[in-house]
Amino acid sequence: MSRKPLLVLTFLTLFLPAEIRSGAPSKDAEFMLGGLELGETFSHFKQRFPGSACGTAKPPIINRHTLDDPDNSGYLTCCLDDPNQLAQFSNAILTIDGQCPVLAAFWKGRLVDLMFSLELSSIEGLLPGFAKIHGPPDQCIEDEEQQLRLVAWWHGEQKLELSVATLTGTETKQQDSSANDQTRERRWIQVSMWIDIGNTHYLPQVRH
Repeated sequence: MSRKPLLVLTFLTLFLPAEIRSGAPSKDAEFMLGGLELGETFSHFKQRFPGSACGTAKPPIINRHTLDDPDNSGYLTCCLDDPNQLAQFSNAILTIDGQCPVLAAFWKGRLVDLMFSLELSSIEGLLPGFAKIHGPPDQCIEDEEQQLRLVAWWHGEQKLELSVATLTGTETKQQDSSANDQTRERRWIQVSMWIDIGNTHYLPQVRH
């Protein structure tokens, strides 16, 4: 019997989000990433991640250096970039062009959005682990090559989503005495869970 499938499975398992690797939360639980649920309080988040930087986001680059002091809008963005804290989400967290690796958004003191990217090129390797916890996805969209580009689950007004993101650029390669421009595509997986702030009255009261 070949050992290759087992090695591939072990490799992919190392990069799964923490809840998928451990088998928690239960099927009846709300969505959870990095031990955080939608509706989590800002104070509890800061207790768990005291090194996070929080403030008013100023796109397009969002990181701890571009977050300003919170305004009075009730909307707050937090950046997690400490390697030890990132490991609570996955061992394959990807930092892209100066963006914060993990972003958490709060509306009136409660978590409404959590997002990070994984250094993987396809959803297929992640899907079995997520499906084991959350059941079959409610939505699957394929690209023209019949590869998954978006998978989503719903819990009432809450949504958990895996999507493929791409960045196409040009790089110059020197061959002999001539330089050739080649198009290069970078792919990664974006993981997010969120609820529209207009539906936050549906959020459960998270207790600890």
